[in-house]
Amino acid sequence: VAHGEAVLDRRAHTVVVERLRRETERNRPVLTDRELSILKLMAEGFTNRHIAAKLYVSEGTIKDQLQKIMDKLGATNRVSALYVAAKEGLI
Repeated sequence: VAHGEAVLDRRAHTVVVERLRRETERNRPVLTDRELSILKLMAEGFTNRHIAAKLYVSEGTIKDQLQKIMDKLGATNRVSALYVAAKEGLI
């Protein structure tokens, strides 16, 4: 304390850390397995057309799913979606 640092009692430390962990998990975006697959393929540099071919769906389906992924992540484009996903440890 004399050096300007904070001191936290050991008993309080456990409570604070657990509360922070729960808060972080509650705010973390939840993606389906399919959405995670799409993100991973996107991170590897695949285009929508190639992702669609790999997953045996239409390119339109991939576009729709990418929009849902971006909405869940609060992203405005593919790059920001990948950034948020990486930051959140999703990919």
